[in-house]
Amino acid sequence: MDDFIPFLTALLVAGILTPPVKRWAVVIGAVDHPAERKIHREPMPRLGGMAVYAGFWTGVLVYGGLHPGVLPAAVAGIFMGSLSLVLLGVYDDIGDAPVRIKFPVQIAAAHLAYFFGVRFDLLPGIAAFAGITLPEPLVSFTAYALTILWIVGITNAINFMDGLDGLAGGISLSASISLLLIAQLCDAAEMVPFVGALAGALLGFMPFNRFPASIFLGDTGSTFLGFALANFTLLTCHRPEASFGARLIPMLLLAVPLSDILYAILRRAAAGANVFGADRGHVHHRLLAAGYSPRDAAGLLLLASLCSCLASLILVDATPWTVAAVVLVVAALDVVVAIRLELFARRVIEAGAPGPSS
Repeated sequence: MDDFIPFLTALLVAGILTPPVKRWAVVIGAVDHPAERKIHREPMPRLGGMAVYAGFWTGVLVYGGLHPGVLPAAVAGIFMGSLSLVLLGVYDDIGDAPVRIKFPVQIAAAHLAYFFGVRFDLLPGIAAFAGITLPEPLVSFTAYALTILWIVGITNAINFMDGLDGLAGGISLSASISLLLIAQLCDAAEMVPFVGALAGALLGFMPFNRFPASIFLGDTGSTFLGFALANFTLLTCHRPEASFGARLIPMLLLAVPLSDILYAILRRAAAGANVFGADRGHVHHRLLAAGYSPRDAAGLLLLASLCSCLASLILVDATPWTVAAVVLVVAALDVVVAIRLELFARRVIEAGAPGPSS
């Protein structure tokens, strides 16, 4: 029952704080104004992520107070890393921080998580699957490089999804709820209070962010959500005893934002454009270009995210052949959708894509 307290606490705190955060955002000028390339038509307060952030950590602190000494060491790294991202997010939501500032802060936050024990340990699973032994230096270096790449990548991937009302929050919520079940199935029950706090904070905020939104997550919220999900998926699924299939769960769980950011990098690199720049090629932009309304486009992407989350559940204790079949089917569907929506099209490389609408 105590594991449910962080969820309820986070839900209540996020729901209570969101209205005053809306007013505060207007006062300090953290407002997203309509523009030619933006989807929304009215000035919208940002900083919604502050309510989510406060709700989450309040839930975690209440749990820690009820259970002294049980918080994992990784929580310290996640707290320090997320705090740096949220402070940067507030600055960005008020005045737009340049990439040359954002990227180093994200890398530093990822290193904090790594220092406190978060690991992307895929290589041991591959070695066990193939029946081979790999040298420890190779395993350690690969874990380090993949951990930093994963955390920074997912932090930005969720941020890229924050383009339609309720989209980034909805995808994060479906992933969080699925991860709660996965934590139980993967014998990682100690992660339930933390993932539950994240899900609760999102549920408290979503009534204000679903279509038509009255407040946006902003970079404050989207980068925090990406950072938190990147860490929690690894802490849940990349445990020393985890199977090869379980280690692939994070990639399926976050398949929609992960695919979007990978296609963006490939698309921009192929066109010789700045991979950190903006364009109109993100999946929600392409759905809008195909004639879908913002609400329908967000609904389709949330449905796709839910399907990928359900597919990830199959990988828990799955046989090698089942793992291969699920991964191949999801990958094939992903490529088909990418081709149909022209996610690789060079003509969508334009600076100044529409700004966040959620």
